[in-house]
Amino acid sequence: MDSIWRLRAFLKPYRKHMLVVIAATVGVTALNLVGPWMIREVLHILRVQESDGFIRSGVMGQILLYTAVFAGAHVLRGVFQFLVSYVSHVMAWSFVSDLRVALYQHLQKLSLRFYHDKQTGEIMSRLVNTTRANYMNP
Repeated sequence: MDSIWRLRAFLKPYRKHMLVVIAATVGVTALNLVGPWMIREVLHILRVQESDGFIRSGVMGQILLYTAVFAGAHVLRGVFQFLVSYVSHVMAWSFVSDLRVALYQHLQKLSLRFYHDKQTGEIMSRLVNTTRANYMNP
């Protein structure tokens, strides 16, 4: 748990990105509810229409309006889904990059005694593979 609190410092530059991802995720969730709601309204109109036995003049206009709202909601949901995936992807790889730079700077500060019995390539390989593995497999 302590390591998570230490990683918070690396996330501070990405607060705006996180807010965009959270807002877009809420938008996707809300727009997922628009579809069933519009279908319910159209079915209600058709059920009332069927019980009357004749076509009222404004029924097709209402159905077209609900269809347009339904289509618009799906387009907007696609935009929000793109924002979620793109911004979170950019933020995650930027975070990993910042973390790698910080770890590399820490390695630069270590004494020569630390490197006496270790190969530099092995240390760098371990650093890169550890940060990549932690991001790829959360």
